[in-house]
Amino acid sequence: MSFKSDATEPHDSSEENEELEQAKVAAERQSFLETEARRRQVVPRAALLGVFVGLLAVAFRMALEFLDHARSTQFAHWQTLGALGFTLCVLWSALGAGAGVYLVKKFAPEAGGSGVPHLKGVLLGLNTLRPIRIIAVKFLGGLLALGSGMVMGREGPTLQMGGSVGGLAARFLRSDNRTRQILIASGAAAGLSAAFNAPLAGLIFVLEEVQRDFDPAMFAAAMMASLVADVVGRLISGSSPAFGVEIATPHLEALVAYAVLGVACGLAGVAFNRAIMWGSNPDARWQKMPLPLLGLSVGAIIGGIGFFAPNLLSAGHGLTEALFSLGESPALAASAKKLLWLIPALFTLRFAMTIGSYSTGAAGGFFAPILALGAQLGLLVAVSTQFLAPGLPIHPQNFAVVGMAALFAASVRAPLTSIVLIIEMTNGYTLILPLLTACLCAYGTADVLSDLPIYEALLERDLERRSHQEKALAS
Repeated sequence: MSFKSDATEPHDSSEENEELEQAKVAAERQSFLETEARRRQVVPRAALLGVFVGLLAVAFRMALEFLDHARSTQFAHWQTLGALGFTLCVLWSALGAGAGVYLVKKFAPEAGGSGVPHLKGVLLGLNTLRPIRIIAVKFLGGLLALGSGMVMGREGPTLQMGGSVGGLAARFLRSDNRTRQILIASGAAAGLSAAFNAPLAGLIFVLEEVQRDFDPAMFAAAMMASLVADVVGRLISGSSPAFGVEIATPHLEALVAYAVLGVACGLAGVAFNRAIMWGSNPDARWQKMPLPLLGLSVGAIIGGIGFFAPNLLSAGHGLTEALFSLGESPALAASAKKLLWLIPALFTLRFAMTIGSYSTGAAGGFFAPILALGAQLGLLVAVSTQFLAPGLPIHPQNFAVVGMAALFAASVRAPLTSIVLIIEMTNGYTLILPLLTACLCAYGTADVLSDLPIYEALLERDLERRSHQEKALAS
């Protein structure tokens, strides 16, 4: 009997292994079929979602461009009126910023700032999404705050509004939780794509930073939504890249200088992140001010600066274009000594204005301000290199472009998004090697200093604060 039992045991074990293997293959096949079915179902919805998000992004952009033009025109006129004009500039910015902050704090606090950490929390199941309220408050609050001249960008808000449109679509279509996640992430990708005219960057940012999910259905839906939103934006606003800059062919000899730029951007990115966390700390004294007072105060300072230097206000697109033009100018070398103190002064002022604006909790992000700061840092490194090593083949406008990507990579810790975004915004395909060098050095520097990516740090703090509040209420 024992011989029989020993003889049948290997046979039974082999059959069990074969059955387990067949079950595993069947489960994998079923999972594949379900994923394919979901992909076929969600991609057409993502295309329609891209249309709506593209239209919303274009409307937001055009409204802001109108307000920016109106503010610039008025400030230029008021500069001729002396003290009265100064007062009017201060009132314009103070009232706009104050009203924008009040709208956010009163009706949708989650619409404050860029909205990216909140959207990450939604996709992780840690935050709730109130799509209609967020879209309304983000749109109107963003117009008020950004139109006042606050040094913030529209790209983060457009991303959060796009994700909210995706959430609204999921609710309307009664989608399951997984499809809802896909539509929210696809809407976010479409928002960033339409904001920057950068469909690949929109897709990659969501996969690299917001969702971090390379599921085939997610990938296909986000890609479709980004593409359609970008096409809608280009049909209405034109197909020109975001920045018009003449990229020069880079030289391998200059890669060391690009590496230095990357390290500088890594240090600046860490400083920027810590300043953002410090300025927006809910326990800080200035955050305890009565509801509209912080927005009014920061807005008044912004308006006062705008009276003397209106080009320093808002996201900084015009300022960055001016830096590119300066970098392309043959006369740049002649004014190197002057620029060596002028650019750091400009960088410091814009840095402080960005931190102050974001600390108010207004509906605006720091995508564009980071890019402007990176361009300034890039130009500074280029001018310094020309001054210290005159024989090195340096193209300052190239350094300004690469600086934008490197500072963004250091702050957000999304190097692939940084590289693709800048290439799409400038048509700077020839800069791929300097971009890789600088972004890798910036990323590594920030990582060595143990600095958390800014969106993760903001989300963690929000969750910790909410946990403490819940415990206090429970006790």
